[in-house]
Amino acid sequence: MSYDPAALADLADARGLSVDELVGEAVRRHLDLEAGLVRGEAARLALRHAPLLRRLGE
Repeated sequence: MSYDPAALADLADARGLSVDELVGEAVRRHLDLEAGLVRGEAARLALRHAPLLRRLGE
């Protein structure tokens, strides 16, 4: 995937951030989103397999 460095610089400037700060913010947001998706899937699987997990814990 490619990106437009000029557009990134323009966006950073418009937000009053450096390009590094803007990219760091984007990465943090993406990681937060992914972590939420993983937590949701883990909860779904734990609920679905609760009886098995209980038996394994005995």
